[in-house]
Amino acid sequence: MDNFWNYIQKDVGPIPETVRVCLEYSEYITAALGNIDDNEIREIENDMRLFPKIRRNPADFSFMVGEKAIIKLVSNAVKKKGIDFYIKRSQRNHSLIGKTQTIGDENSVREEIIAFYQKRFDGSTAQELFLNSLTSIDIRISIDDDGVLGEIQCHLCDKKKIYCLPSRENWSMESFELLCTSKTYTK
Repeated sequence: MDNFWNYIQKDVGPIPETVRVCLEYSEYITAALGNIDDNEIREIENDMRLFPKIRRNPADFSFMVGEKAIIKLVSNAVKKKGIDFYIKRSQRNHSLIGKTQTIGDENSVREEIIAFYQKRFDGSTAQELFLNSLTSIDIRISIDDDGVLGEIQCHLCDKKKIYCLPSRENWSMESFELLCTSKTYTK
C-alpha cells in the first residue's frame, strides 16, 4: 500500500498517516475514493470510532480541518485520474518478485530474482557476469512483529536491504532493483 500512497502524494502532497490508516481501515482504497464528500467523511469518522487502535476517547474521534481538506484532495485526484491509475502504477512498481511465500525458502526468492533479470538479459558480458553473481547472493527470510521480512546482502556494494511481504503474495523488491540498476551491470 505504501507505493499507492507514494504515487498519490506526488499529485496532492504529503498525506498524514492518520488519513492513510483511516481510509484503508474504512476500505476506501477503491473507486469510491474518488467520490468522498462531507457525508462520507462523517461516515469514515463513525467507522474509526470502532477502530480498536484508537487510544484516547475513540467515541470523540474526528478529523482535523486540514485532514478533511487532504481527504478531499485525494478524492479529487482519484476522481480526475481514476483509482486504476494509482493502483496499477503501485502494483507495477511494487511486485518485482512473484509468489514466494514459504518462510525460509531463500532459494525460491533467489530463483525468482535470477528469472527477473534473465528476462532483461541483453547478451552483454557485464550482464552475464551480473547474472552469474546472483547465484551467490545471501538471502535470509524471517518473521517478526512486523510480519515476514527478507534481508538481501547486496553482492555489489555490501549494503543490506530489508524487504517485506506486504500483500502476502508478492515480495516488494523495488529498492533491490533500483540498487542493482544503479550499478553498470544491469543497465
